[in-house]
Amino acid sequence: MATTVGNFTAIDDSEVDAESPITESLVTRLRDNAYWVNEGTTQTSQGTGDKLLQTDGSGGVEWVDKDDVGGIEGTKGIGTLGSSSGAPTQIAIVTNRVLMISIMPSTGASSDYLLIGFIDSSDDTFTGQEVGQISNSGTLTGSFQTFGNSTRYYVRKNSTNYEFYEDTTGAFTYSYIWM
Repeated sequence: MATTVGNFTAIDDSEVDAESPITESLVTRLRDNAYWVNEGTTQTSQGTGDKLLQTDGSGGVEWVDKDDVGGIEGTKGIGTLGSSSGAPTQIAIVTNRVLMISIMPSTGASSDYLLIGFIDSSDDTFTGQEVGQISNSGTLTGSFQTFGNSTRYYVRKNSTNYEFYEDTTGAFTYSYIWM
């Protein structure tokens, strides 16, 4: 979360004690990296627009556009759920995020068919919960597995996508967001 610092007075060169080998280097770095502490500042001079700091996957951090971060205008969508394993719905995997998906009947089916599920893309673990059912959880593989506690919804990992389908004759819709 970006933090804005208020009422900070910039460090002048004359205030850095060049005779002190410990504090001189520290204070110089603080002064030269002032974007961390200048009043009202929450980003570097990298560019315009709102930026957030996130991990880069290799032990460091990077600035990213706010709109590219999951859960903050992150990747999301809606559609009609695939009705066979031969034509499943595909959702592109976003690395190291959690996918939240809801599946519901679009017309005429019981509300008992509502499913809420989560998939952690860092390790492909999932949990699915249907209304009135016990939840189901596990780790995704290349084979379809039940998603929820009935044999109504199925999910698998297929290379760079998660694939979903339902095996009833009803029309089902889904919505999702990466967080």
